[in-house]
Amino acid sequence: MCGPSLQLTAAFDDILLLDIPENMNSGKTHAFFSWAAENATVPRWEYPVVEDGADQKSKPSPVWTGEAAPQYVVKADDDSFIMLGELERRLRVAPRTKAYWGCESCVEMLW
Repeated sequence: MCGPSLQLTAAFDDILLLDIPENMNSGKTHAFFSWAAENATVPRWEYPVVEDGADQKSKPSPVWTGEAAPQYVVKADDDSFIMLGELERRLRVAPRTKAYWGCESCVEMLW
Protein backbone atom coordinates (compact mmCIF):
# COMPACT_ATOMS: atom_id res chain seq x y z
CA MET A 1 0.00 0.00 0.00
CA CYS A 2 1.27 3.50 0.73
CA GLY A 3 3.47 3.03 3.77
CA PRO A 4 3.25 4.14 7.39
CA SER A 5 3.37 7.88 6.75
CA LEU A 6 0.05 7.93 4.94
CA GLN A 7 -1.99 10.59 6.68
CA LEU A 8 -5.10 12.68 6.46
CA THR A 9 -4.80 16.33 7.22
CA ALA A 10 -6.67 19.67 7.21
CA ALA A 11 -9.67 20.76 9.22
CA PHE A 12 -12.01 18.14 7.76
CA ASP A 13 -9.56 15.26 7.27
CA ASP A 14 -10.10 15.62 3.53
CA ILE A 15 -6.53 15.87 2.21
CA LEU A 16 -4.63 12.63 1.72
CA LEU A 17 -0.82 12.66 1.74
CA LEU A 18 0.75 9.62 0.09
CA ASP A 19 4.23 8.50 1.11
CA ILE A 20 5.52 8.15 -2.45
CA PRO A 21 7.78 10.36 -4.55
CA GLU A 22 6.13 13.00 -6.71
CA ASN A 23 5.85 11.63 -10.22
CA MET A 24 3.62 11.96 -13.23
CA ASN A 25 3.38 8.43 -14.61
CA SER A 26 4.54 6.01 -11.96
CA GLY A 27 1.95 4.90 -9.46
CA LYS A 28 0.64 7.96 -7.61
CA THR A 29 -2.88 7.69 -9.05
CA HIS A 30 -2.97 3.92 -8.49
CA ALA A 31 -1.83 4.39 -4.89
CA PHE A 32 -4.58 6.95 -4.28
CA PHE A 33 -7.40 4.85 -5.74
CA SER A 34 -6.12 1.72 -3.98
CA TRP A 35 -6.27 3.58 -0.67
CA ALA A 36 -9.72 5.03 -1.47
CA ALA A 37 -11.18 1.64 -2.44
CA GLU A 38 -10.32 0.25 1.00
CA ASN A 39 -10.53 3.28 3.31
CA ALA A 40 -12.59 6.18 1.98
CA THR A 41 -15.81 6.99 3.82
CA VAL A 42 -18.37 9.77 3.67
CA PRO A 43 -20.84 10.86 6.34
CA ARG A 44 -24.34 9.44 6.01
CA TRP A 45 -27.10 11.89 6.90
CA GLU A 46 -30.85 11.46 7.23
CA TYR A 47 -32.95 14.51 6.46
CA PRO A 48 -36.21 14.54 8.42
CA VAL A 49 -39.30 15.09 6.31
CA VAL A 50 -41.02 18.42 6.93
CA GLU A 51 -44.79 18.22 6.63
CA ASP A 52 -46.52 20.62 4.24
CA GLY A 53 -47.62 23.71 6.10
CA ALA A 54 -45.09 23.17 8.91
CA ASP A 55 -43.17 26.17 10.18
CA GLN A 56 -40.01 26.29 8.01
CA LYS A 57 -38.14 28.19 10.74
CA SER A 58 -38.32 25.16 13.02
CA LYS A 59 -37.06 22.81 10.31
CA PRO A 60 -35.32 19.85 12.00
CA SER A 61 -31.57 19.46 11.52
CA PRO A 62 -30.12 16.54 9.58
CA VAL A 63 -29.20 13.51 11.68
CA TRP A 64 -25.79 11.85 11.31
CA THR A 65 -26.24 8.07 11.10
CA GLY A 66 -22.68 6.92 10.57
CA GLU A 67 -20.39 6.56 7.59
CA ALA A 68 -20.62 4.76 4.26
CA ALA A 69 -18.41 4.04 1.29
CA PRO A 70 -18.65 6.78 -1.34
CA GLN A 71 -20.34 6.11 -4.66
CA TYR A 72 -17.59 7.98 -6.49
CA VAL A 73 -14.08 9.15 -5.67
CA VAL A 74 -12.51 12.11 -7.45
CA LYS A 75 -8.81 12.82 -7.86
CA ALA A 76 -7.75 16.27 -9.03
CA ASP A 77 -4.57 18.32 -9.03
CA ASP A 78 -4.29 21.38 -6.83
CA ASP A 79 -4.45 23.63 -9.88
CA SER A 80 -7.73 22.12 -11.14
CA PHE A 81 -11.02 23.97 -11.11
CA ILE A 82 -13.91 21.54 -10.73
CA MET A 83 -17.39 22.70 -11.68
CA LEU A 84 -19.21 20.58 -9.11
CA GLY A 85 -22.68 21.02 -10.63
CA GLU A 86 -21.45 19.83 -14.03
CA LEU A 87 -19.52 16.95 -12.48
CA GLU A 88 -22.59 15.83 -10.54
CA ARG A 89 -24.82 16.08 -13.63
CA ARG A 90 -22.46 13.87 -15.64
CA LEU A 91 -21.91 11.35 -12.84
CA ARG A 92 -25.67 10.80 -12.49
CA VAL A 93 -25.65 8.99 -15.85
CA ALA A 94 -22.18 7.40 -15.58
CA PRO A 95 -21.69 3.68 -14.95
CA ARG A 96 -21.47 2.83 -11.23
CA THR A 97 -18.36 0.65 -11.53
CA LYS A 98 -14.97 1.29 -13.11
CA ALA A 99 -16.03 4.61 -14.60
CA TYR A 100 -13.21 6.85 -15.79
CA TRP A 101 -13.65 10.43 -16.82
CA GLY A 102 -10.61 12.44 -17.64
CA CYS A 103 -8.45 14.18 -20.13
CA GLU A 104 -6.17 12.16 -22.37
CA SER A 105 -4.84 15.27 -24.04
CA CYS A 106 -5.54 18.96 -23.62
CA VAL A 107 -8.07 18.78 -26.46
CA GLU A 108 -9.85 15.45 -26.18
CA MET A 109 -12.13 14.46 -23.29
CA LEU A 110 -12.89 10.79 -22.66
CA TRP A 111 -15.91 9.25 -21.04
